[in-house]
Amino acid sequence: MNKIKKYYFQPSSYVYLFIEATLIHKVQISILIGLLIISYPVYDIFHNIKYQQKQFDTFQKYKENDLSLDKKLKKLKVVSIDNHSPLEINQKVKRILVKNKMNVESILWNKENNIIDVVFNQKFKNVVDVIIQISNTKNIYFNEINLIKINKNNLVQCVLSLSILER
Repeated sequence: MNKIKKYYFQPSSYVYLFIEATLIHKVQISILIGLLIISYPVYDIFHNIKYQQKQFDTFQKYKENDLSLDKKLKKLKVVSIDNHSPLEINQKVKRILVKNKMNVESILWNKENNIIDVVFNQKFKNVVDVIIQISNTKNIYFNEINLIKINKNNLVQCVLSLSILER
């Protein structure tokens, strides 16, 4: 208690002058403290907005470069490998099978591994023709070929496991 009285009765001490200044300039000090508390979140928000804008600009630049490269490739008549869809590949395989009059038992897709399993029956010569035609198509490669002889009508059952190349 004596220390507090000492500061109160001696107006020349630093503690007394500090307390008196805070009481006199209460509004200015509270505004200063409020600005200090608010300044960092405001800075952080503006920094994040600037960073996101920069990311968006670089993304747009990459997208424009990709589009210009695609246009140049089309002018040079080079087809991009990425432009194949599962529907197109499925149609290619079915077209080859129908053209060679294959008895298709099943066509199964494994989307995770990009693999197509095809099972069909026909005479051996026709099966070989189908295998050659599928091997000549782009983006489709053989993983496995199984030929099983069926005694009925001298047919061969062919089980193909085809993988789709993606780049």
